[in-house]
Amino acid sequence: RFSPFTEFIAPAVLPDEVRSLFFADFEGLGEYHQILNQAAHKKERAKRIKESTGTKQAEPEKHTKNPPHFYAVVDCAKAVSFPYRLESAGRMANLYTGNIGQALEEQAPYLLEFDPYQEETVAFLQRLFRKADSKVFSHWAVNPVIFIKSRQSFDEVYHHLRKWTHLYDPNAEKWYFFRFYDPLVLNRYLPQLTHYPAQLAALFGMKSNTQQTQQAVQPQEKQAPIIEAFGLRVEQEFICFSLNPLPENTQPAKIELGEVERSAFEQVSWKKLSQKLIAMLLPYFPDVSEPQAQHWLDEYKQTQSASENIPEREYWTYLSGRAIAEEKGLNYFELLTRHQEKTGYKHLGATQSLLDELI
Repeated sequence: RFSPFTEFIAPAVLPDEVRSLFFADFEGLGEYHQILNQAAHKKERAKRIKESTGTKQAEPEKHTKNPPHFYAVVDCAKAVSFPYRLESAGRMANLYTGNIGQALEEQAPYLLEFDPYQEETVAFLQRLFRKADSKVFSHWAVNPVIFIKSRQSFDEVYHHLRKWTHLYDPNAEKWYFFRFYDPLVLNRYLPQLTHYPAQLAALFGMKSNTQQTQQAVQPQEKQAPIIEAFGLRVEQEFICFSLNPLPENTQPAKIELGEVERSAFEQVSWKKLSQKLIAMLLPYFPDVSEPQAQHWLDEYKQTQSASENIPEREYWTYLSGRAIAEEKGLNYFELLTRHQEKTGYKHLGATQSLLDELI
């Protein structure tokens, strides 16, 4: 967990907890983030490299030669003035191409490589971690990015991520948008891959372990994934995902919409719907807590068939009726069962008419 910025003028580029956790080796960011310090920083960096030449500190020298790149995938549909406002923060490219990319130019996800020497990089990072009501000086409410750490070039990261923007469902024989760049989606999706090493290998960009690939790699080298780590924010928690060693000879899975992806979609959709309904309910029932209301919604969802598409209004009339029944000390589900037997109504018809009676 971390403490977000609350003042307009932030004392640092990032909250300390976030900086040390994910951006610790982001060269040039921090005390050298002002453009005026760029020359001084480069001069000092060159001096450090020169001093380390010929010493036994081979690992730091190697690390300096290949510092990580830091990227963000920005959901430009979430904020006004994206992507144009960010053009000075670093190199950017639309992850949608062709006709879709042109039609959704201002609503598409963009890959942004942070340039630590640009003022807009600092300003953008501060807006992301500033908790304020202003939509101009704070992106806290919309939370429009996920972060990526990689040793690979912009082009390689870009071409890898483009494969994930649309997934093919072999069962439905259709293509679907995959919002992996939504922090809520990625935070649901990645933990589900724990027991699916092939899917993890695909998402992080491990290359296929073919005979040709094995011959191209030196014995002492290890194939590095394209993505070293993902980072994302959920409320005041910053979460990092990095790849642990995979079982030997793990082959990347085919990139498509499978059961794991569908499950992640459903969980995120349910969470968003639940939050919306609870926010609507609480002003009318201040004694009801959010966890209690969530429990009621989960209970009703579990009583329904998984194949049924329950409309939002049915959940709302159920939740409202449940809150009234609880206030009166009544068992809602007993009332609903008797009401269904009496009227023959099902689903929305039953929850709506029962709500009318309870009122």
